[in-house]
Amino acid sequence: MKIMIVEDHEAVRASLRDFLNTALPGSHVLEAATGEEALEVAFDEEPEVVLMDLGLPGMTGLEATRRLTVVAPRSRVVVCSVHEGSVYKQAALAAGAVGFVPKREANERLVPLIRTLRALAPAGAEA
Repeated sequence: MKIMIVEDHEAVRASLRDFLNTALPGSHVLEAATGEEALEVAFDEEPEVVLMDLGLPGMTGLEATRRLTVVAPRSRVVVCSVHEGSVYKQAALAAGAVGFVPKREANERLVPLIRTLRALAPAGAEA
């Protein structure tokens, strides 16, 4: 399974990458630091799951999510953000995200959600 982390803070990206590599062995973890970079990687690599931060430099995570659903329609975006209010969750879902996980809950909620999304993979998709 290909998972892309879109996060502008290198230390947070590295921490998430290490966590996912340990929790989901065999997964291929891709990385992007900006929304623009995420669109390029998604177009080339077609990740099954994209973990999207909202607070990105330049293109916001919401705009990147909207565009990513066009560029890589089989990718499922999960917003993972420090912003926890219902307004952020609603905006993320309206932009095309399939889930919203507050960063403080990432260790408990991300892996079960990714496993669920893997189980729901469309026919013919790489698992």
